[in-house]
Amino acid sequence: MKTTKHRILSMLLAATLALTMLAGCSPSGTNGGDTQTKAPSGDDTGEAPDAIQEAEEEDTSESDSTPEPVPLVTAVTVVIPPKFHAVGSFSEGLAYVRIDNDKDFVAHYGFIDKTGAVVIEPLYNDAGNFNEGMARVKLDDKYGYIDQTGAAAVPIIYDQAYTFFDYGLAGVRLGETWGFVDKTGAEVIPFMYDSVRSFWESGFVVTQLNGKWGIIDRTGAEVIPFIYDDLRSFSSMDMAAAQQDEKWGFIDRTGAVVIPLIYDNVGNFIEGHTAAVIGEKFGIIDITGAELLPFVYDKIGGLYEGKLTVCQSGKWGVIDFETGAEVIPFKYDDAEYYYLQYTDGLAAVTLGGKYGYIDMAGNEVIPLKYDDAKRFSEGLAAVMLDDKWGFVNIEGTEVVPPAYNSVFSVSDGMAAFNEVLPDDGSDSWDKWGLWGFLAITG
Repeated sequence: MKTTKHRILSMLLAATLALTMLAGCSPSGTNGGDTQTKAPSGDDTGEAPDAIQEAEEEDTSESDSTPEPVPLVTAVTVVIPPKFHAVGSFSEGLAYVRIDNDKDFVAHYGFIDKTGAVVIEPLYNDAGNFNEGMARVKLDDKYGYIDQTGAAAVPIIYDQAYTFFDYGLAGVRLGETWGFVDKTGAEVIPFMYDSVRSFWESGFVVTQLNGKWGIIDRTGAEVIPFIYDDLRSFSSMDMAAAQQDEKWGFIDRTGAVVIPLIYDNVGNFIEGHTAAVIGEKFGIIDITGAELLPFVYDKIGGLYEGKLTVCQSGKWGVIDFETGAEVIPFKYDDAEYYYLQYTDGLAAVTLGGKYGYIDMAGNEVIPLKYDDAKRFSEGLAAVMLDDKWGFVNIEGTEVVPPAYNSVFSVSDGMAAFNEVLPDDGSDSWDKWGLWGFLAITG
């Protein structure tokens, strides 16, 4: 049975570990593949909250159905011409854009809809994506939140703020301490913490007090005492990763240690499994701490439909998750910021400095001819050739020939692109290129 959870574990292995790992492990995403949304504004660096939240918010219901077929995209059209100096991905129907002023060289952020019409004027020094109907903005070095009409629903008075609301609350800082406010700006959890992270579906949030981390609930009541050097929120298995003396393990909701703190890093549990690290080697453990796959891998990319992508001795291959048997030989090169992961049934691979795509059987279905390649999203993947980016579909057709300076991955049927204009010799911000949007039209 193929469930959505199998694909979520793929995200988890990469998101929780690849973003927090030693040995230079970082997620794929520079020019061209992955949407470059802003990171949370809190002081935390311990758990890559954006990425993990995305994994947690996927549909995790049990299902016997196979994944929906990947669409064959045949047409992509420029729907918003390049005229912005920076953009975000569309979220809740709106995207932030930056319009720079050549006279004062000050960035001005506002919001557009999917037609390109400016619906919230560019009045702000910074902005984030909409979530739960609210977007963080910055004005004169202070932060607050606006609604989709542009009204300041939460006053712009804070010294720092998270980029998004989670379950009706947002972490904000006044002076040196953090607390939480609701969508009216009312204080819900007092300003007393050194740092805070974002709420999860579990209704708990990791916070720091007097240099130590603990967990509180939405009322501010202490759930896990402030005794840890680092801490992550509860997973779907009601277990949280905890660190003391530079070693990681797991605690339950009572605070009891259920897996000893002996690892150099760990992921979060999904469907009873997680990746862990001993020394510089990755393995897989279950909720009892039992070793499911040995600690012999340099990197773990992700799990997709029962197959696990792993790197060993500098080469990537694919193994069967249940048996550990090799499914696709370890032949593909490793690269900085690179993780072999399947999306839409295909995975980008690199060999001899060139990139292409393989299917679940290891067939090279899109030739290794590109200088860089990113993961598929909504039937399209960003590819680079001669320093220019475009998009291919699942059959390898260049639906958008490589012609752009940079692109985002497709999200909600649209993708941002950057087009460099001819140099007119001026000091205009335009010389760095302007951003517009493509849309899938066929």
